[in-house]
Amino acid sequence: LTKLTLPNQVKSIGDGAFNACTSLPEMKLPNSVVNIGDGVFANCINLESVTLPEKMTVLGGRFFEGCRKLTHVEIPKSVTKIGQYAFYNCAVKDVVIPDGVTSIDDYAFYDSGLQTITLPEGLTTIGWRAFSNCTELTTLVMPDTVQTLGEAAFYRCSNLQTIKLSSKLTKIPR
Repeated sequence: LTKLTLPNQVKSIGDGAFNACTSLPEMKLPNSVVNIGDGVFANCINLESVTLPEKMTVLGGRFFEGCRKLTHVEIPKSVTKIGQYAFYNCAVKDVVIPDGVTSIDDYAFYDSGLQTITLPEGLTTIGWRAFSNCTELTTLVMPDTVQTLGEAAFYRCSNLQTIKLSSKLTKIPR
């Protein structure tokens, strides 16, 4: 599968719908899509570009897992949660996270190619190992709205030079 055009009537895409479409270089999801399952683009190793619909609210678990050529993603303003392993082992270097995102789940960016990231105002929770093993991550700015920081959130971020923590954190886990 090298090209796919979805009709504008599609409102829902199930779990793993395009999983392991290894020859798919790009995908534009129509704005009619509201519900998208987990692992939709997992292991699409040649996916370089994706346009997400404006009405989706959750970037599900394992959404872009293993997308080794996807380096930039713009998350729609309607998204409130980034699921577990969403960008696991993904080449993404730059992600635009909108202000509406309140939760970044466990392992969300684990072992990704992130270099710098500014987390949005309104973010309250960063999950366990959310950014672990992001060896290219050098800078992270955390808004003062973050109240919960999961254990080992930045474990093995060997090039992390600058981090600004939230003033609302009452506990910094190991």
